Amino acid sequence: MARDKPVVGKIDIPFLPVLHPPRKRIISRRVNFRLCARRKNRLLRVVLVFRAMLSPVLRSPVETNAAAAAPAQPATAHAGSPLASLPPAARILRTAARLFYEQGYHATGINQIIAEAGVAKATFYAHYPSKDSLGAAWLAQQHEAWVSWLTERVTPVPDARRRVAVLFDLLEVWLRNNDYRGCPFLNTNAEQPNPPDALRAIILQHKNYLRDYLRNLVRAALPGRLEADRMALAAYVLFCGAIIEAQAFRDPWPVRTAAQTILAWF
Repeated sequence: MARDKPVVGKIDIPFLPVLHPPRKRIISRRVNFRLCARRKNRLLRVVLVFRAMLSPVLRSPVETNAAAAAPAQPATAHAGSPLASLPPAARILRTAARLFYEQGYHATGINQIIAEAGVAKATFYAHYPSKDSLGAAWLAQQHEAWVSWLTERVTPVPDARRRVAVLFDLLEVWLRNNDYRGCPFLNTNAEQPNPPDALRAIILQHKNYLRDYLRNLVRAALPGRLEADRMALAAYVLFCGAIIEAQAFRDPWPVRTAAQTILAWF
């Protein structure tokens, strides 16, 4: 036989589950605090408040704050956006380039790229069989952009010493415009202790190209100097180190210091 529940006034007070578990849980979500205050029944008020706190309809401050602070859904390639006008392969690559650079290659998943690019999963894999193939395409695109940038903005400068100064000036502008996010090749290489072969090959290709480019700049600025090659390697180290330190400090002073050091050799 089920036990009778105590009745105080006209309020139905179920037993608390931890003390007397009934066969059917009865959860009272409405608490008449006005009647409790009028009768000044302190014990009853404590029981009612405690019972209301156990009610599943209430949410903790942590849950409430988490819900309020939840980020909005990322923008996708909806109709009418510039991204939606691109072919699927270009849309995927552009979306991946943004996410890889902003979030990091390792932290960005394929599902997020598919969602924000607005393509089907089958379409994604038809163009890029794996994440590594997409990452390799992204780094190859970045390398081509660097080559075009140096060829168009630095190489045409007639004075050899001035070419070095222009290179570091452009580096400072590039870092500032990208919120000091740094070099995508250095970032991708540092994210993983052993990057995939497809990515590492392009990283080495880019770094070798940059080292050779700086060697040619320094050789032109120091014609006939036996130590030109050694100083060119030092210039390359200063160039890459300036990128890393500017990213860490979020300030251009490492780039300016490296440029002043190299220009003092000439």
